[in-house]
Amino acid sequence: SEWTVLNRPEGLSSSELKTTLAGLLRLGIKQIFFSGGEPLERLGDLLALVRQAGDDTQCWLFSAASSLDARTAHLLKEAGLLGVVLSLDHWKPEAHDRFRGRSGAFDRAREGARHAREAGLAVALSLCSTREFTTAENLEAYRRVALEFGASFVQIVEPKPEGHYREKDVELSRTQRALLEDFYERLCFGSGVNPIVSYSDLIARRIGCQGAGERYLFVDTDGTARACPFSAATAGNLVREDPATVLAQLRAQGCPEPHTACLSMDRATA
Repeated sequence: SEWTVLNRPEGLSSSELKTTLAGLLRLGIKQIFFSGGEPLERLGDLLALVRQAGDDTQCWLFSAASSLDARTAHLLKEAGLLGVVLSLDHWKPEAHDRFRGRSGAFDRAREGARHAREAGLAVALSLCSTREFTTAENLEAYRRVALEFGASFVQIVEPKPEGHYREKDVELSRTQRALLEDFYERLCFGSGVNPIVSYSDLIARRIGCQGAGERYLFVDTDGTARACPFSAATAGNLVREDPATVLAQLRAQGCPEPHTACLSMDRATA
């Protein structure tokens, strides 16, 4: 979702990051996910923010694990990080490397998972399940790899026409969504040793969007609050404005995006 701002100069200074986090903590938010780009590129700031969050707030890191070595993992654990969510786009190493555009990306993710586990951090995997990927065979193979990585859960996100996929026809078919829903049900509620699945698009279809300050919000690279990573609508800036006012505005306007997550299964094509 942040494709258009990758490789630009940093939008927030260390002090502005701390101001943003302080405002979120005053709102009573108890779980923070640090994402990017690659947050490990600003390791010093990341460690300071995790310490600032304190013991009462769970902190997670989204990372490609390209620089998640043993020392970094231990520093993150000592600062108070709960776990890492590693981007793994395919169970085949060559397919993941091709998606990431760099050779060896799969192996670095696997090593990053090992370093995280050895440091005492929880490990999870994040998958954008594309049309090409979403088959029963691929999902089962991914489940096995997730167990090899020591992942406690897998976060599944459906592709949406934003960011790198803007104006592209990437939404899944009804049949493919049914496959993902079956995968979710089987791993979360079936028997056997499995990673569980976090599947926010399914939750949105069943009970409504959880973004826009209902259960979570997204903070952009300049401190702007948005309903979710896939929404262009904004609701004020957490660096320059009162966080409570920004949150109230975000909740009042809701999520205006007519994305897949907000549609019923009946409206998807088979």
